[in-house]
Amino acid sequence: MSNPTQDEKRFLRSLFDERPDRTCRDCGGYHLRACPRVKRQVWLGNGNRVEVEYWQQWDDSEVIWPEDVFDDAKEE
Repeated sequence: MSNPTQDEKRFLRSLFDERPDRTCRDCGGYHLRACPRVKRQVWLGNGNRVEVEYWQQWDDSEVIWPEDVFDDAKEE
């Protein structure tokens, strides 16, 4: 989302109970489902990811970029 309006920012912030403490390690944004940048990943039985493959081109329309949404949250 490029240059969201204040109403759009308020709506996007409302999707989260609170601001996430960190961004996605794969795309750098926030999203409610699996990261759209990840094509394939391999996990060990102990929960460690050992391999990840990314899409060359990916749709980031569902990614909420922190600088577009939370930069002025303190103003409200």
